[in-house]
Amino acid sequence: MKKAPSQKGRLTRKPSFGGYQGVYWDVHNASWVARTQYAGNPLHVGWYYDRMAAAKAYDKAAVFLYGASAITNFGIAACQEDPTQACFA
Repeated sequence: MKKAPSQKGRLTRKPSFGGYQGVYWDVHNASWVARTQYAGNPLHVGWYYDRMAAAKAYDKAAVFLYGASAITNFGIAACQEDPTQACFA
């Protein structure tokens, strides 16, 4: 029987409680949190009052870290400007 190819190191979309990739609700701070992972380590992007703002911040960080292979919520084109600026689609 043949084994399936390894998925290690492959970027995949994981379910998110916020409805967007990399976004979840922080009960203690009563805000939306954007997080990603780089080189096997979690990376906190920031806290946001708006779920969509957190998703856009996640996209910006993902494109900055992973370039064209990034998994984004709103598309790579929306986040290819200066990574220090807000990402608005």
